[in-house]
Formats: sequence, C-alpha cells, structure tokens
Amino acid sequence: MTKLTFDDLVSAAEQLQESEQLALIRHLQALVAATKRERLMLEYERRKRSSGQENIDSLRTRYGSADAIELDDKIFNDYLREVERESEQEGDAGK
Repeated sequence: MTKLTFDDLVSAAEQLQESEQLALIRHLQALVAATKRERLMLEYERRKRSSGQENIDSLRTRYGSADAIELDDKIFNDYLREVERESEQEGDAGK
C-alpha cells in the first residue's frame, strides 16, 4: 500500500465529485465521533472502577426502557412552540 501524505490526501479529495466529498466528510466525522465515544467510554469505565462506584445505575439503565416514548423533531418543536406561546401569554397577562 502506498503511503499518502496529508497534502496528497487533500489533493485527491479535491478531485472527487461533490457527492463523494460529502460522503468522505460524513465518513470522517463518523470515525471521529466513534473514536471520541470510545475514549469517553474508556474514561468513564476507568473512573467508575477507581471510585468504587461499580453498583451505581446509569441513567440509561435506571430510566431507559423499551417502551419509552419516541418524539420526532416536528412533534417536539411543536410542543416547544406551544410552551413558548403559553409563557408569553402568562407574561402579557401579568402586565
């Protein structure tokens, strides 16, 4: 396998079609996110072991459940707008 330099890689990426560049960006972002998540999980496990808190429930195991409701973005945003309107109406009523 040929060893590429960073400049070679950038030059090659510039020659890709826009859709391929976007796919490359998503792929690299996923790699970074996975690496970051792995590092965080390792640090979490290390801290858990060092503090003697092996038996403490995580929020996921304590409150997560298979029948938990799932909200899509539209429903959630509509709810937030409704709360905002009610809050504004209460503020106007107090004036």
